[in-house]
This record gives sequence, structure tokens and C-alpha cells, in this order.
Amino acid sequence: MRLRDRRALISALLLVVGYVAIILTVLLTVAHILLGTPLPRTTPLLGKLVSINAALLFWRLLVRAYFVTQGYGWREGLTSIPRTMTANVIAMMAARRALVRYAQMRRTGVTVWEKTAHAFPEELRR
Repeated sequence: MRLRDRRALISALLLVVGYVAIILTVLLTVAHILLGTPLPRTTPLLGKLVSINAALLFWRLLVRAYFVTQGYGWREGLTSIPRTMTANVIAMMAARRALVRYAQMRRTGVTVWEKTAHAFPEELRR
């Protein structure tokens, strides 16, 4: 059970590493095109693994978009792809916050529970 709870933190860390790698790859490619700087050397195996990984990512996004389109229409299907990236950013931010709160709890020894404040309409209180 403890390992299952840690899965979100490890996933968020891998998401950060993946997004940083994508940004660096784009920057290196742009620098290569505009400035003529050499691209870093890679092995053929690494190139194949990255290609397979990218193909699987695009497949997953296509399947997600297809099923969202089937359930909610083509507009929602198209917006499901950027929503995936938004969900990843939210997951990374939530993991960071959880780690910071855990570190505070370990340092101070005080456990603070955050509760959502609910405001109920007057007609439902009766």
C-alpha cells in the first residue's frame, strides 16, 4: 500500500523529466537549424526507443480523443489532447505541494488537515 501511495510522486517526477527533455530537444533542434550548432550524438537504440515511445504517446492521445469524441462530440475530443497536458501540470504541482507539506510536517511535527469550506444554499438547509 505504501508503494501505491508513492506512485503519484514518482509519476510526477518522471513527468517533469519528460517535459524538460522535450523542451531541451526542441531548443537544441532550433539552435541546430538557426545557428548551425551540432546536435548531440545519440545511439541508434536510443533513437528507436524515443521513436517507439513517441508513437505510443500519439496512439494513446488518439485513442483518448476518439473515445471522448464518441461520448461528448468532436469539440471535446479535440480539446482532450491539451487537457492531457494540463492534467499533467496539475499532477506535478500537486506532487510538489504534497512533498512540501510532508517536509513541513516532518520538520515541525504538527499535522494540519486542510478542509474545504462548503457554503450551502439557504433552501437546502431546511
